[in-house]
Amino acid sequence: MDEQYPRLLACFGSEHALATWLLHRSPRWRQALQRALDPHGLREIELRLLCQLATQKTPFSQQVLGLSLNFDASTLARSLRRLEAEGLVTREADQQDRRALWVTLTAPGRTLASQLVASLPSVLQSALNEDANSIF
Repeated sequence: MDEQYPRLLACFGSEHALATWLLHRSPRWRQALQRALDPHGLREIELRLLCQLATQKTPFSQQVLGLSLNFDASTLARSLRRLEAEGLVTREADQQDRRALWVTLTAPGRTLASQLVASLPSVLQSALNEDANSIF
C-alpha cells in the first residue's frame, strides 16, 4: 500500500477528498461484499480470516492471527469456531503449550478463499456501479 498511496492520492488531489470519497463509498462496498458472501454463509470478518490464512502455507498461531487482523480474542474465537464448523479451517493445540492453538486452512477453505479473493474486483465494480447509478 505504501507505494500505491501516492498514486491514489494524486487521483483525488488531497487526502481530504480521498477520505471523503471512501467514507461515502464504504457502505456500498460493504453491502456488495455481504451479498457476495451470503451464498457461502460468511461474514466480512470471516473473509478477512480466510484471506489472511491463505497468505501462507504453514499454520498461524491463533494469537498471531488475531494480532495481525486486530481482532479481540472473543471475536476471533467465535469466528474461527464458525469456520471450523463449516470445515474451512482446523485448529490444533500446540504440542509444547496446550493453551496455544495453531490455525490452518483446509483444502476447501483454501479453494473458497481463492474464489472469493478472485471475485473481489467484480464486487468492487458492482458497488461502484450502484453508487454511480444512485448519483446520476
